[in-house]
Amino acid sequence: VDGESVKVEIIALEGEVALVRALPKLKDGVLIPQFPFPERMSSAQVLAKSLTEVRIYR
Repeated sequence: VDGESVKVEIIALEGEVALVRALPKLKDGVLIPQFPFPERMSSAQVLAKSLTEVRIYR
């Protein structure tokens, strides 16, 4: 988002498109929600190939 990296969780992955939700930031021991996407949304559809440093947790 605007050249800034945002940590997200992948909600759904369909073909080339991923539905992602921004993870909250930790500031002074408090979780602060992020709204980095257009119209101050916390989730967005992005091209899967634009995701970097993907980690899979089970």
